[in-house]
Amino acid sequence: MSVRKVVTRSGGHSRGLMPSIKNRCGAAWESAWELKFYQLLELSPCVRQFIVQPTRERIWVEGQPTDYIPDVQAYLVDGTSAFFEVKPALKCRTARITLRLAAIRAMFAETERRFVLITDEWLSTGPRAHNVASLMFHRREFLLDYTEKTRLNQIVSANQPKTVNELCGLVGESNGWLLLGLSLIGVDLELPLNGESEIFLEGGHRHADLPA
Repeated sequence: MSVRKVVTRSGGHSRGLMPSIKNRCGAAWESAWELKFYQLLELSPCVRQFIVQPTRERIWVEGQPTDYIPDVQAYLVDGTSAFFEVKPALKCRTARITLRLAAIRAMFAETERRFVLITDEWLSTGPRAHNVASLMFHRREFLLDYTEKTRLNQIVSANQPKTVNELCGLVGESNGWLLLGLSLIGVDLELPLNGESEIFLEGGHRHADLPA
């Protein structure tokens, strides 16, 4: 549960609520970059669940105490967790933010917790950003009920398709892309996504590890 109410309406900034299957509730975002990162967490096979603005921390900046609330905490399938701050890289280079980030890193290091800065530059690297947006778009249409999910799984299991085109040829284009969007069938998010892309019938999507 968030430690403060996330602003999702009014004001001049982008903000909204992203439906999350992993969290079984909406994930509130307050910037377009937060939304992009939460979408990646939603699709990532290494993330079990994530909580927006999970804790209120006390940090010291130039000898003065101040509060800090991480953007998100992700619980990973290996049993560990990590806290993330999402910011534009250009903003991180300002003197004020540099000092604040140093204090945040020091606090998390002292408490032996993992802290990761996510920038717009990292989120925009390679085909990943386009693939994540595309897959999230395809999952918006509807969710599969148990009967339909079982039927599609039986078709896929019996035929073992190897590419997106083969998958769509078996179950139909809309169902094929929905299976990909729901992470029931995976692709490599780091490679351009098209009809010839290799698919993974187990384990969900692949992508490079989250930044250290």
